[in-house]
Amino acid sequence: MSPHSEHVDASTLTLIPPREELWNVDGWQRYSAERESGPNIALATRKSYEAFSESERFRYDLQRKFLASNLPKIETPMAVPVRNQIGVIVSRNAFNHDPGPREGIFLSANPGLGKSTLVREIAADFDQDIRGLAQMMPSKFGRNDRWIPVVWISVPSKVSIISLCRRILYFFGYEMRNGARQAELEQQVLTLIRDCGVQLIVFDDITRLNMNRDPDKDVADWIRHLMEASVTIIGIGVDIETSGLAQAPDRVATEARAALKQNRTRFSMHALARFTYDTDAEI
Repeated sequence: MSPHSEHVDASTLTLIPPREELWNVDGWQRYSAERESGPNIALATRKSYEAFSESERFRYDLQRKFLASNLPKIETPMAVPVRNQIGVIVSRNAFNHDPGPREGIFLSANPGLGKSTLVREIAADFDQDIRGLAQMMPSKFGRNDRWIPVVWISVPSKVSIISLCRRILYFFGYEMRNGARQAELEQQVLTLIRDCGVQLIVFDDITRLNMNRDPDKDVADWIRHLMEASVTIIGIGVDIETSGLAQAPDRVATEARAALKQNRTRFSMHALARFTYDTDAEI
């Protein structure tokens, strides 16, 4: 073995992550638990690198590619206050003993600013914190066969209550029979939320809901109904402020405006600002 082999520990190659979806429970929980793991690869000098055998050089190059593809996440100035605000609400909701709805959260931003990445980190931190607390205070969190404190859902492009229920059930790994009626699907979702101890549900791309379509308005109303299960709902989207989820567009009927008013009272609005370069911290 080369004297420089400390640079090429083959065991680190096992850390290359599987390409699992965040919107199934195994993928989400693996991400939540292992997102900060990874090899600490010593940087070889040019002289050491040239002395590697062919197999050592291959492993070293592969490890460096892995490291370069998984750089540490940087807290940007516009993300820090949003993370703190949302984190406080999620924690406060989790420790609220009263039955009934919890305060919901909308996070709005332009494309490409990292809003989903930010919420993913907030949700993963919450997932791990709650699991740690449950080890210390099991009576507080109940005894579930499989405990799933966080659910991550990507809203489909064409959505209905049935399609969204099926996507939530897919996250849990639960398949309803073909032809199951909407009422059955809704009840099974609520049962799993209760039995698995769900405390936080994230709906990514929530602005795929078009509030000028009746099925989409029904979905928005059903999401509010989920809040009755004492879970925190986070909706992530582009320009939520004018999407109709929080502010009724002109073409929305009067009865729909009343429902949308509930969104404004049940959800707090948070915005992720664009990148700026005005101060050293921002740069």
